[in-house]
Amino acid sequence: MIRGNQGTSAPHRDGSGETAIDAGSQTQIDRLAAQVAWLDQDGTIVAVNASWRRFAADNGGDDDRRHGLGVNYVALCEGCRGSGAADARWVARAIRDMLSGRRSVIYYEYPVATPTGEQRFSLSITPICGASRARLQIAHTRLR
Repeated sequence: MIRGNQGTSAPHRDGSGETAIDAGSQTQIDRLAAQVAWLDQDGTIVAVNASWRRFAADNGGDDDRRHGLGVNYVALCEGCRGSGAADARWVARAIRDMLSGRRSVIYYEYPVATPTGEQRFSLSITPICGASRARLQIAHTRLR
């Protein structure tokens, strides 16, 4: 289980002004090589790490500079069409299962078409304990 720090400063805030992630937790996830996002109890992205932001910028998914903050990751997966849609819908169901307590950990491998060609990734989803509003950590890692 991932544990977040309890801190007082917060680099990210949600629309209500409530702290989404503290500075210590942000520093921890920024050190990870995987593309990491933290989701709240509804599946909404409340924090992302530096690697997530780089991947978004490198692959044309960073038009608004928010890097997915405030986007419901579950709804995004459910709305996928075309190649990879079945994988995305499976991930959405798995996240809902984790948020409701029916699953405890998820590991999944999948292909991704990027501007530089197809790449393979693994996805791990783990619970977070003690981190303000964040409930799940999503980590995408490129496989060699």
